[in-house]
Amino acid sequence: MTHGLYAFVGNPIHTAMMGLATALVLAAPSAWTVWAAVFSLFLLALQARLEERHLPSTHGDAYRDYADYARHAGRFLPWTGRGVE
Repeated sequence: MTHGLYAFVGNPIHTAMMGLATALVLAAPSAWTVWAAVFSLFLLALQARLEERHLPSTHGDAYRDYADYARHAGRFLPWTGRGVE
């Protein structure tokens, strides 16, 4: 979990998808693209939080290692550590 992109962010795929949504708004600005991007960002953040709540029941004691990791790596942006909920 602490190799490659995961050494910097907990959800690199979500980060890339958020970047694409932002790029879409910049490339084709309209009310529709802004609405779609905001809705996508909300859903991706919700999905990440739901997955983090599910991890302890799936991985048990190994989740403690993730909690230490989460304090240092950001959920979506590098070096913006967070506490685990």
